[in-house]
Amino acid sequence: MSSYEEANLATEETNAIFLDVTPTMLKQLKKKSCDPNIVIGEKLSSMGMHSTLQEACISGNCKYVAKIIPLHNTDAYRPENPCLNQAENIENEFAIAQIMSDAGLGPKIYDICFTNDIAMMVMERYEGTLSELLSTLRDKRELDKLDDILRQLKEIVGRMHDLGIFHRDIHTDNFLYKQVDDGRFHIVLSDYGLSLLSPSKNLVNAMKIDLTGLDMIQELISKIKEGNYQGTAENMKNDTFSFELGNYQFSRDGQPCDEWA
Repeated sequence: MSSYEEANLATEETNAIFLDVTPTMLKQLKKKSCDPNIVIGEKLSSMGMHSTLQEACISGNCKYVAKIIPLHNTDAYRPENPCLNQAENIENEFAIAQIMSDAGLGPKIYDICFTNDIAMMVMERYEGTLSELLSTLRDKRELDKLDDILRQLKEIVGRMHDLGIFHRDIHTDNFLYKQVDDGRFHIVLSDYGLSLLSPSKNLVNAMKIDLTGLDMIQELISKIKEGNYQGTAENMKNDTFSFELGNYQFSRDGQPCDEWA
């Protein structure tokens, strides 16, 4: 199962779906102003949406991925930030994704569109998650590549904070990787559903959440280098998830939303 297929399963709770997009599809999207029918396919059709064109993804030819959020059933949608309504939540996430893309810190964004039925963001497809990469490097004993990966992670978080963005969900599954020509691995940060852009309050807490997650990843990498970690890729995600988030989570019933404004 690919990382994006796993993402499909993981995002059912929020009704977000990831689908592979071929170069041909992307050209059609550009010509049709991001016509969602090009990539919807059977998965969204089964949710009561219409599909006019489907194209199989040829192995090795999937350079893009579309994140699609159905808007037709707002009762079923659980926003990641309950202080925002559905439209505000999606617009916040997509806006931050575009900033991260422009800065070279997140997957490159090729198209963003909204219709009456869906919100869709087409972005560069990466090979998998940092969890999968760390597990592979450990099993292959290619531990010499871990220092460069950690350097990139620190640089991404630092530059992100310089842009006024606080991710608030840092763990190994939200970093993606691809191998580049020199054999190195290029890392980016994804998934901005909980992210804040230039909040006027609680900056210290927002930064603490990110730095706690980064510290946990650094500790994990140290254990791998020392041969003291035998967990699976799924374990890595769970072992680097910052439970500090629970202390500062947006809340409808507890902490007022405006404390995070």
